[in-house]
Amino acid sequence: MEEKLKESFSCWKMFLLRKDKEKIKKFRLVAEKFREAEDVYRNVKLSLQNEGDYETAGEFYYKEMLMRRKRAFYEGRFLYWILSNIYSKLCGYGEKPVRVLLSAFITILFFGTLYWLMDAITGEGFSGSVFDYYYFSVVTFTTLGFGDIHPATFPGKLAAMAEALIGAFMMALFVLVFGRKMLR
Repeated sequence: MEEKLKESFSCWKMFLLRKDKEKIKKFRLVAEKFREAEDVYRNVKLSLQNEGDYETAGEFYYKEMLMRRKRAFYEGRFLYWILSNIYSKLCGYGEKPVRVLLSAFITILFFGTLYWLMDAITGEGFSGSVFDYYYFSVVTFTTLGFGDIHPATFPGKLAAMAEALIGAFMMALFVLVFGRKMLR
């Protein structure tokens, strides 16, 4: 079964590359070079960890993961490549907690602007100011939900649900990444 999957995947890859054998050969060569670079970074990282230099080891872990992502592209593992790209941008493979905070800030700004454009919130404490939209965004992102302001429209409710899920995920990711950095 596994051989059939590999065979069909290879056929699919050849179709995508228009059966250009020279391109396939180059892609395999590039993928192998990225594998070698990944191994070098991993070995340096392990050596640094054994020496107790965890900060520098974290930098080499980031580079190792970067090489793995690049290799995935040349091997045709596009789903892994996309998810790895997102993980890299979101938190630097768990090595850059500031990126999570920046992503959270951008998410809050995005949803606050979206609520304002959709005019999607109402409530007793709602005065109609732009600040109220961003206030609601922060309260929703952090899943506090005071209840003084709430979504008034169906699209607003969908946006609030999405923001609450994203917020819960990003806060957990921040705790994970920050904890990982501090435990070293």
